Amino acid sequence: MKPSTQDMEKTGYTISRVKVKIEEVHLKGLMDFLYRIETSPDGVLITSLSLSKTGKKGDRLDAVFDAETLILKGAS
Repeated sequence: MKPSTQDMEKTGYTISRVKVKIEEVHLKGLMDFLYRIETSPDGVLITSLSLSKTGKKGDRLDAVFDAETLILKGAS
């Protein structure tokens, strides 16, 4: 995981991002995981997703995705 933040000038918010890499996951498991992220009460969005086949039979995926949310400046 690679976390980062970006200050949104002239607003009271900061964008918090994380790049996540998951290796050799089944499609259903990945879809369930992404669904839980996007439906969380924290307002997290998946902004990019890259998939590639992997495994001996090509039945698994490597996934790299970016997720982000807005954070109120000064909030802990």
